[in-house]
Amino acid sequence: MTDGTALAFHPAGQMLAVGYNDGTVRLWKVFTGEHAGVFSTGHGLGLNALAFHPGGQLLVSAGNDGTARLWRRQPARPAGRQVATCYTGRAQAGAPTPDRAAG
Repeated sequence: MTDGTALAFHPAGQMLAVGYNDGTVRLWKVFTGEHAGVFSTGHGLGLNALAFHPGGQLLVSAGNDGTARLWRRQPARPAGRQVATCYTGRAQAGAPTPDRAAG
């Protein structure tokens, strides 16, 4: 495993997502330190930003490959499922907003 390059706390404060140069995201339970899951984002050049949606079910990853990818957390599975990809140039950071704030 490589050094973490991005991290985000779940809005409830019970989980931490850490992104790595190998393009993986690992989920950790904050209070116990237990590993809660891992998934590959497909960011071939590594991650430089992660952010949870305020509702906690979506996670955005931004990579050095110029993409930002949106992931849906599955309650029955710790890994994410990609729901969208956008090409932005070199993605630096992202912060999803609640649906009511988007309008």
